Amino acid sequence: MPRLGHTDKLTWLSRALSLTGLAISSYLAVTYLRHQAPVCLAGSRGCLKVEQSSYARPAGIPLPLLGVAGYLMLFITACMRGQRARTVGMVLTMFAIMTSLSLTYLELGVIHALCYWCVSSAICAALHVIVNSTRYVRGDPGTDHRRERGDGRGDKRAASRWESDGGRCQRRGSRSAPHSAQPAA
Repeated sequence: MPRLGHTDKLTWLSRALSLTGLAISSYLAVTYLRHQAPVCLAGSRGCLKVEQSSYARPAGIPLPLLGVAGYLMLFITACMRGQRARTVGMVLTMFAIMTSLSLTYLELGVIHALCYWCVSSAICAALHVIVNSTRYVRGDPGTDHRRERGDGRGDKRAASRWESDGGRCQRRGSRSAPHSAQPAA
């Protein structure tokens, strides 16, 4: 059984990636809302060109605000325990990488500009795919997965009452032989 307060390295890495993506998205959200140009590497104007494109505000919502919400939800799921939280985290991760790939395509193929902040966010999303896929497949460290049901909660009462004995199931602690057909006298 894991120690109280013990968290594995992949969970910490997922949290760190979420906070990194949250910082990037928050910075971009502030610049979008203030109508300022984000600081771009080597004096490039790519970030400004991407920010001023029609793709930067779908339905009038600055795209970085969606990033803030997404990375915040990824952080929250990384702080929660259980397979359901890891499942939600995996779904959010797939949404994040699909969004990042779409935006990268738009940057390169349509807008013809590259925003380094957006690329950094896409790298966070790609690393999230690796980390959260591993967390999802591995499950909760210290859990005996043989006793879990499909819903991830496990049936501890049934597992504690019954054990397998050479293909026959009998109650633990029962000294009597398993039921067998008695010949008629």
